[in-house]
Amino acid sequence: MNNLLLLGIKHSGKSSIGKDISKKLNKDFYDLDDIIIELYNKENKTIKNCRELYTKKGKNEFQKYEYLATKKILELENTIVATGGGFCNNKKAIELLDNKFLKIYLFDKKRILYKRVKKSGIPPFLDKKNPKKSFFKLFKERNKIYNKISDIKVKKYRNKSIQDNSNKIIKEVKNEW
Repeated sequence: MNNLLLLGIKHSGKSSIGKDISKKLNKDFYDLDDIIIELYNKENKTIKNCRELYTKKGKNEFQKYEYLATKKILELENTIVATGGGFCNNKKAIELLDNKFLKIYLFDKKRILYKRVKKSGIPPFLDKKNPKKSFFKLFKERNKIYNKISDIKVKKYRNKSIQDNSNKIIKEVKNEW
């Protein structure tokens, strides 16, 4: 196994840290959200991003393409893939990954993550009337799942750079391998 899958709740740094790790380990980097949109637009040519796909087409359609994107990454070698924050809710996609990827959960505190979510705009899957309560509930549910499905849980450094956090993850991965 030489592939890494970065898991975590929305805005936990999966893409930015994943890109840095890929450079340091000389691996290719892919963002699963980009693959989802690429696959969807091959058939439909109408969606700009995953938020739009989820909002316009719904959870089931989104998870269908998330599953197809996960099947596509199974063909990759020497790769780091960042997933979307809700990947843990797609059981069919998770089942595909058993021995193909080392699954790393990037953990950060719910208050920190909520501030980042709020700054970038409340996503469609949160309650518009009480997004904070909705996010904290979602965090609790997803945190439980990510702890269960990950091979490694890495608590991110507070107030440290992307590079410092990616170095911490690389150290954890090397210990695991």
